[in-house]
Amino acid sequence: MHTELRFQVASEEEQKKIDSNAFPAFDALKKKNLTFLKQFFPELFQQVVSRKFGAYSIFINRLSQLNIVELSTGETLYPLDSVNAQHTHAKQSSRVTYTPGKASTSPNNILHEKGGVVWGSQAHCPLEHSDTLICLGLGAGVSVETLAFTTSYKNLIVLEPNWDHFLASLFSVDWLKVNQVLNERGGMLAFDIEEVSAVASSVNTVFSQLSLSQVDIYTHLHHPEYDALNQAARLGYDSSALETAVSEIAVEYKKHYHESPLFCHAFQTEFSTGMGNPASVEALECNFKRNLKAFNSFFPDIAEAMKSYIPQNWFLTVNNEGDWNLFNQERNTFWYNNPVRRDVEASLEKFKTAPVETVPSTNINGGKLSHYTFYQYSQKISEVMNRFGKTRDSAPKEIPSLILLSLGTGKVHEELLKHYSVEYLYVIEPNLDFFFWSLHCIDWSDILNHFAASNRHLNFSLGDDGSHFIDDMQASMRQFNGFFLLNSFLFLERKHKALASHIIEFREELMNLIALSEHFHYARYTLSHTYANFSSGHTSVNVSSLDESGESDSMPVFVVGNGPSLDKDMAYLKAIQEKVVIVSCGTALRSLWKNGITPDFHAELEQNKCTYQIISQIPDSSYLKSINFLAPIDTHPDTAGLFKHHYGMPLSLGGSMQFFNHLAVQEKLDFVLPKNPVPTVTNFAVSSLLALGLKNVVLIGVDLGFKDMSHHHSKDSLYYKEGKAEAVPDYEKKMGSKLIVRGNFEHFLYTKPEFRISAKNLGKTILSNNDALVQNCSDGAKIEGAIPTKVNSIELPEQGLKDVFLTSLVAKSFSYDLTKKLFSQLDCLYQKEKIKEQFRSLVLTFDDIDGSFSSIKSVIEKQKSMFLRAYHEGSVLFYGLFMSTFNFAHATLLKVALSQENEKSQIKIVNEVKDLLVEMLNQCFQEYQRAPLKLEETINTDLVAS
Repeated sequence: MHTELRFQVASEEEQKKIDSNAFPAFDALKKKNLTFLKQFFPELFQQVVSRKFGAYSIFINRLSQLNIVELSTGETLYPLDSVNAQHTHAKQSSRVTYTPGKASTSPNNILHEKGGVVWGSQAHCPLEHSDTLICLGLGAGVSVETLAFTTSYKNLIVLEPNWDHFLASLFSVDWLKVNQVLNERGGMLAFDIEEVSAVASSVNTVFSQLSLSQVDIYTHLHHPEYDALNQAARLGYDSSALETAVSEIAVEYKKHYHESPLFCHAFQTEFSTGMGNPASVEALECNFKRNLKAFNSFFPDIAEAMKSYIPQNWFLTVNNEGDWNLFNQERNTFWYNNPVRRDVEASLEKFKTAPVETVPSTNINGGKLSHYTFYQYSQKISEVMNRFGKTRDSAPKEIPSLILLSLGTGKVHEELLKHYSVEYLYVIEPNLDFFFWSLHCIDWSDILNHFAASNRHLNFSLGDDGSHFIDDMQASMRQFNGFFLLNSFLFLERKHKALASHIIEFREELMNLIALSEHFHYARYTLSHTYANFSSGHTSVNVSSLDESGESDSMPVFVVGNGPSLDKDMAYLKAIQEKVVIVSCGTALRSLWKNGITPDFHAELEQNKCTYQIISQIPDSSYLKSINFLAPIDTHPDTAGLFKHHYGMPLSLGGSMQFFNHLAVQEKLDFVLPKNPVPTVTNFAVSSLLALGLKNVVLIGVDLGFKDMSHHHSKDSLYYKEGKAEAVPDYEKKMGSKLIVRGNFEHFLYTKPEFRISAKNLGKTILSNNDALVQNCSDGAKIEGAIPTKVNSIELPEQGLKDVFLTSLVAKSFSYDLTKKLFSQLDCLYQKEKIKEQFRSLVLTFDDIDGSFSSIKSVIEKQKSMFLRAYHEGSVLFYGLFMSTFNFAHATLLKVALSQENEKSQIKIVNEVKDLLVEMLNQCFQEYQRAPLKLEETINTDLVAS
């Protein structure tokens, strides 16, 4: 967009000269305005002199004109010719005449359109129906000054919610002259610097104080509330109903599909060079049909949805220069500036010179698992990258992965794909109207066929408001290892305020996705733990869910987390434990043990041995042996051995669990996998119970947050010293970022990033099981889909039903016989010499890398083919053990190659990192060869009772 600061300023030296020449005149005007305010608006003057620019500030562009920039985004309020844009807007924008209780008769633009494509209009010159004009939004103020000098309005009432904008106007508007002109007409100038939410109240005040019957309204800035007022005024809402109407309409206008720029050119401006050719509509329709045909071949669901789609909010406009734009008739806004081609040029230049990496950091340290060979070498590689530094700032011609967020018409994205070679393209378009029009404007057929012919990858996420960005990305990761995100770029054509929080969260969670990506050690222990568990005689694997007989509806299953609110509910839980099923999660087990409560199941998620160490600190083995263990099938065997019996849930059928998928296909098994079972054990427990068909789940102590930083878990847990109030270790220092979220019963409370993700995933899991009742009794974070409920309101079953229910649950949902059968087949998959031969062949191909980008790509393709061939030849274990770590090697080599502008530096860093990766892979292989069935051995001493 050419409303980017970088596009509007000159080179550093030239800009300094422009600033020094132009600023004195702006500064002199500001001083003149302060004198004026002090004399005529003394109260306003007192507020102005104590204020400084905040979220917005002024700057002088390369045309020596004043503009306003939002500091957090670098987006300017006006296009490059800011003065002309404001003059033209004031002269050409239609105005609404508001007469309370009477619908507006102001002529609107009559559109020449067919099927939502607009090629012109019969526009009307703005008329004056009142002697009072209300200006919604001031901006830099030139438009308001223009209206004062070129119209005959007596009263000019300026509403502006942003003090920064008012301060900016002091540098660009001669308010003394404006006031004099209005006074000569017998009128007045007035300012109302209030929040946008007060706009209806401000308008009603103007009517009452000036005893008016009607006013004209000019909209300069498109805040949702201002556009809502315009709409309410057109519809003729009475003054008594105006505030409610504006509030309700504004809620709709704040939705992502109504997102619009704050300042837009007038409708007449779009067609200032003449109307478009109606024949162009036919050409667009032909392109649409051709694109639908292509989508029907590759993405039939999208083709079917778009075939009969009718745009809801946005028209496509075509002027006589062939420029396409998107027009929201209800809000009277355009998506692009005029002319559109400048936006396209500016967007391409921005990506070329300053591309945004989705994951700029490659620092994967592993935390308590940092001793793993994988993480040790990951740190060594990070050190090499830091030593070389990043010398390439521009976008590389060959892009491993590109995420396109919001298409608009798609023109800039089409141009981008012509200029750059993209291996993996992920298109996210929240606004279905925009995607529909992109099918008319660009050649999707060529793009789809190109990606298919060159064996590249393309995925779409359409119509999502941002809530499911991460879900869609995870779905993509099931096809491609998560390490491809290390080389992913994000292209966002225009800033989206409605999506801003989702985009920030999206980028934060990408790092979590990478951290959760599998590697050799995870894959190795998945195999060895499953082998040990299946051969122990102590594990039964999940085979099915409960039927629809209704037995799962009446029995409440209490999922108990270790949150601080567990303490107040402990007595209640103890009193009802004979009537209900209790599932403890993680460190909550010790808290229950100390209070004489024996859960029916204990749940764990982690694969490492830390769970064994923590649980073993309960000095009562008979207590543990009375509890069933609900955990993934690859849970640590030593941990499983502490309990009565292990009921195993498969969490995946891909990646390191590819061998399990192989066994399932052989046995024609259709496993129901838990949905969103990470990142905490509570996620695993709730998703597993719902996957098992349970319909009545109660959450207790699942706080995922805390009101008091000194009370972050149950005080009977290992997070606190025995008999003392302080935590061990210092939890607040270790938790990282402290966030504020909505509470289940309270307005807000504190949490940490991991807990926020956990609460979000729990909500997704619950909402996807809408036939289940989930009640949340925890005094913690709000969980979508879970009903806030006090514990004493839970309906309890009669005594004696619990044992019958538990017997039925384990008999119908789990099978020990199947576990034995799967083990016998798993035992036959191990081929030691074949694994050794295949590994050696793969590692040798790294010798073909000469430091160039093309040699890296060639080796990656060769190794992927070798992996697929090995898998299809029956080497299922080899594929699952090493594929993820080779994916990491591929992503890392691409990243270091792309980091260097200089060819010699690129060759040097690629060769150095390649050697480290080969060392890492060989060491991992040797570890596996020495002990193929070795169990995980990590000991974490953070939570040790004292």
